[in-house]
Amino acid sequence: MMGATSKRRCANRRPLRPMPNRTTLIEATIDRVDTNLIRVKADVRNSPSYRVTMQNVCYFVTANDVDEDAFKQIEKLKPGMPVRACTFEHRGRRRIAWIRSDKLAIAPYDMVAQTRRNLSLLAWASCLLVLSFGLAAAALHSGWAFVSALATVAGIVTLMGTLLAIAGLSDLIFQPQRREAQQSWPGAPSGFDVERSRP
Repeated sequence: MMGATSKRRCANRRPLRPMPNRTTLIEATIDRVDTNLIRVKADVRNSPSYRVTMQNVCYFVTANDVDEDAFKQIEKLKPGMPVRACTFEHRGRRRIAWIRSDKLAIAPYDMVAQTRRNLSLLAWASCLLVLSFGLAAAALHSGWAFVSALATVAGIVTLMGTLLAIAGLSDLIFQPQRREAQQSWPGAPSGFDVERSRP
């Protein structure tokens, strides 16, 4: 009886729903390109955000969402240009992870390279952290208070580097759209025809 009941429960279980994609690929024609007038950061002159209008929908592009060097080419986007873009929503705003046309390609944030740098930083910082506190303990045991203090300070600085690397790796969890944008980037065609969006 117990076995039959458990079999019924297993049969009635619904399959788990897959996680929805955080990004969307669109093909459209650019209607307008404006510099975003909403200033959020103090260094906005060095890293401004742009507002790209396509099919009567506004999308925002910032240096944090795309490749830093490619972001400098944003000003080359012109109205009437057919493009393919990878978009996502963040805090109620539609944003662009990458965008490309026949003659222009603005690559996504390089998640792979950033992850490698964070892993390398984490490995070095962890080793230096262990050595620093080990040296501090040995110096304190030997009565070398000054050396122990220096080693402790070095350990604290190294600990900050470790936390910084962990924070960078947390983007894999808290910003999955970057990973999806990186995965969809190689498959984006370099040439296609798109009709101009209607006003």
